[in-house]
Amino acid sequence: MGNILPADAIGFDAKVRIKISGETGTVVAMSVDKRLTEGQYLLEYKTADGRASEKWFFESQIEVVGAELPPPSDD
Repeated sequence: MGNILPADAIGFDAKVRIKISGETGTVVAMSVDKRLTEGQYLLEYKTADGRASEKWFFESQIEVVGAELPPPSDD
């Protein structure tokens, strides 16, 4: 079976902005469905009123705002 994630997928731990609200968060999970035209991403983020939240968003609803975190080192 081939790679299930597109080459341009947003990676784990990427810092992203929710376009409609401006809230920012971190990608903690990804979902690919062959019936859909874009991937979905589970974000952990802080809402505008300060609550911790977790929600799925389509790729078109978010944008990367910071570099992905480097993988942990074994040092």
